[in-house]
Amino acid sequence: MEITKSQKEGKIVLALNGRLDIRSAPKFLEALTCAFDEALHVELDFADLNHLSSSGLCVLLAGKRSAKEKNARMILVNVPEEVINVFEMTGFSRIIEIA
Repeated sequence: MEITKSQKEGKIVLALNGRLDIRSAPKFLEALTCAFDEALHVELDFADLNHLSSSGLCVLLAGKRSAKEKNARMILVNVPEEVINVFEMTGFSRIIEIA
């Protein structure tokens, strides 16, 4: 998985490309942690994400927890339908902000 980081309008945008699974989850967690150290608004662009495993869900939960602790905001954008279905089946759609 590739993660592209950019900054716009006072927020950090992390664009994910590929598979968010057990192999890429640590890299994503590190990028997400660094993003919250730099900004109070982190946007995750899932337009090019083609797989999300339970390891990826764990990282998203950790990100949500970090956002809450820092009084910050984490929002997902351009989420593919398949990933939306995973969020709905697991209940994540009730705790993760999706635009």
